[in-house]
Amino acid sequence: MTDCDHKATKDGFAKRKFLGETFRAKASVCKSCGAELWDHDVQGKFNGWLTKLHSRKRGKFQIQPLFSANVRACLKKMALEFPGSKDSSIVRAMTFLYLEAGQDRVLLRDMESIFISDTFIMLRSGKKASLPVGFNPMGILAIHGWGELTGVPPAKVVEEATLRVLAVYLAVDEKGRKIWAEVKEELTRLLRAA
Repeated sequence: MTDCDHKATKDGFAKRKFLGETFRAKASVCKSCGAELWDHDVQGKFNGWLTKLHSRKRGKFQIQPLFSANVRACLKKMALEFPGSKDSSIVRAMTFLYLEAGQDRVLLRDMESIFISDTFIMLRSGKKASLPVGFNPMGILAIHGWGELTGVPPAKVVEEATLRVLAVYLAVDEKGRKIWAEVKEELTRLLRAA
């Protein structure tokens, strides 16, 4: 494959399949390589399409991660620290917290060091059941993007993020408690905004 500078364009269409639906909008297309050139206008149309899709078909914005009884018990206990928060709200906030932590290399490294533990193994063990978690368009895009980047299905992205944050929550050593204090502050902010 050769690099193309996309200098010569023609009118065409940008298409993107997402959540089993197809977005289509007028866009410039490279005459040489056929690439659809997404500009600010096309991205705005896509965002508008996604918002309308969310209004009409909310079920498409729901992910159903599988969690063990141990995770569910942990979520119930955690909910006591965040009054009025449901399990699905906590999972949603933990998912975004973990995705944001990916941008903070020190926090991510610290969180990852805790998840390699007996606690993490305990959280994974046992019979699993799904927990429906709804996301807004921006959230679903972030989860799908992370999944594409890592080669992991969206439900697994949510599961892994939740397990890692719960492992920090359950950490009893000094390092774990220090990380949890930082994570809890951010989780509180996300839950308030929800």
